[in-house]
Amino acid sequence: MNDTSRVLPSLVAEDAGMAPADLCPQDTLEDLGLDSLMLVRLRLRIERETGVWLDELELNTSTTMEELARLVSARSAGRA
Repeated sequence: MNDTSRVLPSLVAEDAGMAPADLCPQDTLEDLGLDSLMLVRLRLRIERETGVWLDELELNTSTTMEELARLVSARSAGRA
């Protein structure tokens, strides 16, 4: 399991008030109860934890967990 697959569920679950194991890849961030202000916080936390910066247009309430993981993984690989 890589860092992204461990870190992202933890960050999202904490903001959503859930356990990481309760997240599904098809869940949108809106499904998980995150609103636009929570997304700002999440973007900052993702950047701090992974070094990956996401534009606010890339991360929105309709983004799924799977899309988020794929985006962050791709950006991480591009930095390596």
